[in-house]
Amino acid sequence: MEARMGNVDSGLLLQKFPKLKAIKSKIKFYTKAGNTVRVDQLHEEAIQVIIDSLWDKYDEDKSGALDQVETKTFVKEIMAGLGQEVTFSDEGFEELFISFDKDGSGNVEKDEMVEFVKKLLPRDWANDTEVMSSDEEEPSVASIESGRKSHASIKPLVE
Repeated sequence: MEARMGNVDSGLLLQKFPKLKAIKSKIKFYTKAGNTVRVDQLHEEAIQVIIDSLWDKYDEDKSGALDQVETKTFVKEIMAGLGQEVTFSDEGFEELFISFDKDGSGNVEKDEMVEFVKKLLPRDWANDTEVMSSDEEEPSVASIESGRKSHASIKPLVE
């Protein structure tokens, strides 16, 4: 298959999906605290933010699922927007589509798109460069769960 996806720069992810910034802060916090269960939950939340942010744009017929044409557009545009050039032959795309379409319905539903987004959002995406600006403080345990920092509020996940 010719479809190739390299590692996506998390800075580009944060540019494309600003709602991920608050999740990234929480992941970094809980990683330091050793709470892997909460980190896993937050990683799944980040994946859902990406899918929900994009779905309506690419589900042109509003069927609730992406057909092959919609899926091809989704993959190409998302990867191009994240600085990754994706090329595939017709056979290569067919193989990619089948890997998405787990139930064999001929369409890709949101839950099936999770695997693609997981590849897009590697497990260590939150552990790289700076998340907070230099004037922000590291949040405390109580404040991160309530969505507030000690002296400033964390930007809400929903704008």
